[in-house]
This record gives sequence, structure tokens and C-alpha cells, in this order.
Amino acid sequence: MTPDPNANANGDAPAESADAPDLSAGYVRYALGLIFLVAVFNVCDRTIMAVLAEDIAKSLSLTDRDLGWLMGPAFTTVHLLAGLPIARLADRTSRRTIISVGLMAWSVMTALAGLAQNFGQLLFARMGVGVGEAAGSPPSHALISDYLPPERRARGLSIITVGSLAGMGFGMVAGGLLNELYGWRVAFFAVGIPGVILAGIVWLTLREPPRGHSEGLSGTQGDESALDVIRYLLGRPSYRWLILGACAAGVLSFGKNFWEPTFLRRVYGMGSAEAGTWYFIIGPIPAVIGTIVGATLSDRLGRRDLRWYMWIAAIVNLLSVPFSMLFLLWPATHTLGQFPVAFAFSIAASFITGMWSPAIMAMAQSLSRPHMRAMSAALWSMIFNFVGMGLGPLIVGELSVRFEPSYGLEAIRYALACASVTPLFAAVFMTLSARTLREDVALARDGGPTAGQ
Repeated sequence: MTPDPNANANGDAPAESADAPDLSAGYVRYALGLIFLVAVFNVCDRTIMAVLAEDIAKSLSLTDRDLGWLMGPAFTTVHLLAGLPIARLADRTSRRTIISVGLMAWSVMTALAGLAQNFGQLLFARMGVGVGEAAGSPPSHALISDYLPPERRARGLSIITVGSLAGMGFGMVAGGLLNELYGWRVAFFAVGIPGVILAGIVWLTLREPPRGHSEGLSGTQGDESALDVIRYLLGRPSYRWLILGACAAGVLSFGKNFWEPTFLRRVYGMGSAEAGTWYFIIGPIPAVIGTIVGATLSDRLGRRDLRWYMWIAAIVNLLSVPFSMLFLLWPATHTLGQFPVAFAFSIAASFITGMWSPAIMAMAQSLSRPHMRAMSAALWSMIFNFVGMGLGPLIVGELSVRFEPSYGLEAIRYALACASVTPLFAAVFMTLSARTLREDVALARDGGPTAGQ
């Protein structure tokens, strides 16, 4: 990667313009910490339903098919429709404002889910969470890209993945415990209300760096329409293949994230608190480590050749398949003391799959221009969420219903195994993305025509 000529010898961000806010190293760390917390609540509120699903189903008389709709399309459809307009607004106005208002909205809707008395009311609450959370991730991606220069971008953006995994783990552990002690309704209240407080802190303390600040392009603006921006991004072959690769990986990721606690409860006979705790140990914890390793490795090798970002993403998706299969299909009765042998394969699979997302996020930002970074993050992530989160939980839920007559409680095991082959396709798509990556990133840096590219 070519160093930014405006960066200093230490690779830090270029000197600020006279009207730029004070972005000291200490403040940047604080801002990244705040964005980390936003990511925690973003995913905690989105995924806590997974560990509560069994008890919600019993309370409201729902089927696995109903749960699949609530955990998938109910969220992702409105999330996709709201994502691009909100991202476009974030590229033209205050990203801090967009994040804080969105956080307030999805936190309130999460708390309201605790009041649901039937499928329709819970569906409405989940849709509200989807609209609010569309304002969380894309503006956060854009802010981090302006806080940190390209050669540190994968590591910086990895805090969103780490925050997401922490939020998922916290939701599973706290949600499972609160569910057993006080019921699933209290669990929704407990994770929704603190988000309202965090929204106020974001509003009051998060500062806006100028767009393009980290690359010495402060003040860069564009007058393209939203359609022109989308055409430019989708006109880059590496960006198109990047999206397809992320979507293929997401079918398993989201199917696993939402249904694995149910898998642990049904196949291993665990309660919600025990399932949430084990899920945290064998899923998010190793995935966080993998994310940090993947981000560091991507930035380091990416300095030699940008294509390593996508090559690493392809390799780890390929490697994840056998470990995922072994975890799901290994006999539950095979243990070492109190530790099921299958869980060792889950730890390995989670570590490996945690490595690909920082590279994807970094390249999505590098393939865009400073004034379209929120749109770039939204475009790929909204499609990723729509396909992965929309289809993953729904496919697993549908297959579980179809397999149930033959396999009973074990049906969820084979439904998840069917979804575990999709990273093979992701590896192919990500390899194809690497072919034109250097040329497409160079075009984003050098400028030139936008519309129709």
C-alpha cells in the first residue's frame, strides 16, 4: 500500500485544517471506544432474541417457522430499505447525530418487544429495531475511516466486529440469565433501556472529523446523486464480488448466531443461561481473538499487496467449513470430563470465521471516495444483512421444521449443517474480488468520473 504523502513519519493522520476539531490520539481512542459500545448495543439488541426464542415460542405459541421470520426477514427487510437513505443522509450531514438518534430508536423498540402479547406485536417491534439499527454501522464505518489512515483501517474497523461479537455474547449470557430469573420480557427491557443513556453520551461527546481527514483530503465533497454513487460502487468488479462473498458467508454466520443457542438447548439439554454461557465461550470469545488476528494480518500483508485483504478472507472461509461440520455432527455424548468434544471444533471454527470481516470492511471503505463512505458501508452491509440475516435464520428454521418428523429434536443439527457449506461459495467470490482490487482502489484514490462507472 502506498503511504499517504500527507501522513507524518509515524503513519499518523495528516495535520488538521484550521477548522478541524481537536483529534488527539487520546480522543481518537475515546471515540473508538464509544463506537465500540454502539456496536455492542447494536448487535446485542438484534440477537438477544436467539437465546430467548424457546421461551418466547412457548409463551406466544409460535413455531420454528414463526421464529425464523422474527429473527430474519422482520428485521432485515426494513433494515435494508432504511439503510441506504440513512447512509446517504450520513454522508451529507452529521454522522454523530445519525448514530445517536438511531441508537435511541432501536433501544426503545427493543424495550417495547418486552411488552409484546402476540406474533404481530413482536413483529412490529423487530421491524422497529431494524429501522433504528440501520443508522448505527454505516456512519460508524465512515467516522473510523476519517479518524484513521488506510494502513491502520482494518484494525480500526475491527472494533465494530469485536463490539458486535461482544454484544452478541453479552446478549446471550445476560439474556439467558435474566430469562431464567425474571422471564424473557425483563431481558428485553434490560438491554433496551441502557441504550437510551448511551445515545445521549454519543450526542454530547462524539466529534465529527472532516471527510477525508485521515488521507489529507479534508473538505472533499461530491455532488453526485445517490443513484450515481451506487452505480459507481457497483461498477467496481471487486466491490460486487466482495458483496457476494460477504452474503455467502453471512448465511451461515447469521443462521448459526440465531439458532446455535437453540441447538445447544435441544441437542445438549441445556437451560437458557447455560446455553448462553457456553455459546459465549465457544462462539464470540474465540471470534473476537480471530477478528483481532485477522485485522492485524490483513493490514500487515496488505502493505505488500492489497489483494491479501481478500485472499485472507477467502482462505479463512474455506477453512471454516470442516470445523463447523465437525462441531454440528459430532456426537453430543462424546465428552472429556464435562467438556463436550464437539465444542473444541466450534472454538476453532469461530476463531477462523472471525478473521474475514475486518478485511471486507476495510476494502469497502478503500473502494469508495471520502464523500461516499457511509453509502459504501451501507450498500454492502445492508445487502449482507438482508441476504445473510434474512435467509440464514429463515432457511435453518424452515429446514428444521421439514426435518423434524424424521429427526425430532435433532432436526436443528442437520438444518445448521446444511447452511454450513455456504462459506465455500464465499471463498470463490472473495478470490474473484482480489483480481481487480488494486485497480479499483487506485480509481477511488485518484478521482475521475463517477456516474455510470
